[in-house]
Amino acid sequence: MATPSSNSKNSGDDIKRVSDAMDVLAKLIIQRRKDNNQVKIDYEKKLQEVDKLINMILALNRKDESRYSVDTTELDKILNDGVEIIEKGENKQKYALIPIVEIQPIVQTNTIDDFSLKKKKKKNKINCSYCKETGHTRAACPKRLLNPKP
Repeated sequence: MATPSSNSKNSGDDIKRVSDAMDVLAKLIIQRRKDNNQVKIDYEKKLQEVDKLINMILALNRKDESRYSVDTTELDKILNDGVEIIEKGENKQKYALIPIVEIQPIVQTNTIDDFSLKKKKKKNKINCSYCKETGHTRAACPKRLLNPKP
């Protein structure tokens, strides 16, 4: 038969073992998260490098005035799902497709003038109780403010 002191010793040892196991598990989870974050950072860097390389290739041959850039969101999906290979031409040459988007030229406009043209001043329909004119209140009435108080 177990004595009360041996039961408390066994439960104390059990608690210590569970605590140690939880500590090891927590450390493994933290390490796994760090590893996943590092993999994600490395993947983003590689995706940026691929983007730069493809943009340099696109810039080599500019026959027309339009400019193209890599569609990085689509490229990311393709890299995760697999690159599509197509055959083209009489000799069945194989090509890998890369998603691109056309860059619209940036047109410089005078935004201050455009904004001031679009913004229309509303006419104030408030009547002044002092001079009976529209457009201001008694508190801002120029006639009342210019007249000396008795």
